[in-house]
Amino acid sequence: MSTENVKKIKRGVNNATRGESRKKFNERTDMNTTYGLFIGHLDEIKITESVGKDDSQLRSFIGVNCPRLTLTFASNQEKEIDRKYVTMGFGPVESNADTIPGGKQEWKVNQIFDMLKHILNVFVLKGREMTEEEEDLLSLPFADFDENGDYVLVEPQTVADGYKQLFNNFKAIMDNNGKPYYKNANGTVLPIWMKLLRAMKGTNGKNKGKWIPLVNSGSTMGDLAFPQFVGSGIIEEFRQNAAPTLTIDKTKESVSPKEYNIEETPATPAGVIPAVAPGVVPGVQQVPNFGDFNPNSGFQGENGDLPF
Repeated sequence: MSTENVKKIKRGVNNATRGESRKKFNERTDMNTTYGLFIGHLDEIKITESVGKDDSQLRSFIGVNCPRLTLTFASNQEKEIDRKYVTMGFGPVESNADTIPGGKQEWKVNQIFDMLKHILNVFVLKGREMTEEEEDLLSLPFADFDENGDYVLVEPQTVADGYKQLFNNFKAIMDNNGKPYYKNANGTVLPIWMKLLRAMKGTNGKNKGKWIPLVNSGSTMGDLAFPQFVGSGIIEEFRQNAAPTLTIDKTKESVSPKEYNIEETPATPAGVIPAVAPGVVPGVQQVPNFGDFNPNSGFQGENGDLPF
């Protein structure tokens, strides 16, 4: 085989080098003031792996090779250097008696399923039912409960591998054999409406009525992020000259910065990780505690609201 035209891989400054950190969305410059929403697109779907560390809050995954599914969303400027970015990440949920069907923390697993289904609804399904093959592909391959609904021990690495299979299959469906559903036919940006918030109001405990930041991690405190639960929707296909159905409930959702006075320790992360600083590899973050809710009602509170 001729090697005349083979370009050697060298380290250095090139077109793939990012000189500056990715810019963040800002409501003052990027928000549609009529609807309180943002316009952007799903830019990339990526799966990475890392070994759980001793300081992880997910104790059963210490020393376990865990997958992370990251969706990167961006604004629609023609030049990439001008675009704003926000990410959404998913990791495995610990398997125990509380996270199986009927358990008080079952919502941690359902939270992932609901978010992935919402994304599929927008880009792939568009109102149609899932096929049996799609349902099989997007089911966890392990069973941590028996026919009586009792917990069955599953090794942590098996759990992590199961989520890796789920994430890989989700990515494969979205990528559609090289013709991603989240791109236009010519491979360019497919515009969507995005619901990004800085804070939501707590509804229970000491934080009741107080504004809680969606992102609660050091220098990224209060950054714009997607809500952690689908609710009535967080993304929607953009249609020219048509109003979005997505809405902001200003009584409990805020796009602008607020005064934060959190008295309770934020809850430990579930499977869905809120936005991280643009350009930073997603990791386990603190997730704000919006208040307790009835797990038997899924993501809905007793009055039909989100569990915030």
